[in-house]
Amino acid sequence: MNHRLAKAMVIATFGIAATGLFVPQAVAQSAPNLAPGLDCEGLQCTNDSDDTYIVEFDAVCLTVGADESTSLVKDFDEIAPHQQKTLDKHCPAHYLPGKEHGELVNGDVIDAYYTGASVAPQPRPGTGSAG
Repeated sequence: MNHRLAKAMVIATFGIAATGLFVPQAVAQSAPNLAPGLDCEGLQCTNDSDDTYIVEFDAVCLTVGADESTSLVKDFDEIAPHQQKTLDKHCPAHYLPGKEHGELVNGDVIDAYYTGASVAPQPRPGTGSAG
């Protein structure tokens, strides 16, 4: 009996390890040093600087009922100075099968991979002349 239990434990351990390799993580990437004063974790960014930043990220979208269950969408968002913000994310809409004409639904963001941040360009002041 102990031999069977040990064998079952070994098989279970390998199964769990293999699952961890192939299943995407549900917790979003942390990017604590993306730019000076800008910290992002999950889908939340905090800007403690005096600059406005453009944050670039790949949104991992869950598309329930579609052929592909997840997709990556390149996206960006603007974070104002001294602001904490949940990133705006845009997952593609898709039709759910099974109904006569299908049902159009938006995908859900389940993760974000931060790819960069840059200071947003300042608006140029007007010259004061019309013309």
